[in-house]
Amino acid sequence: MTEFDRGKEIGALQAEIRDLRADIQQYTEEQRKWNSVMEERVRLAEQWIQTTTGKVVILTTIFGIVGSVVYIFINWFLSHLK
Repeated sequence: MTEFDRGKEIGALQAEIRDLRADIQQYTEEQRKWNSVMEERVRLAEQWIQTTTGKVVILTTIFGIVGSVVYIFINWFLSHLK
């Protein structure tokens, strides 16, 4: 193999390395954009879950109180009918 062929081969390898670096840099930029979009979506999902969980807890408490009052009233009403 002559020095010229080795030079061509080294040049080709250098070009491939530059292309790979450019590809990796582009991929990294795209990944960062995707990550920021996903972080926003995850933040919104977390807020929705927290809000929904709070609503479920409040509604469960309210239904529990109302159900207990209705149960007590029905028992009192039935005991006074006897």
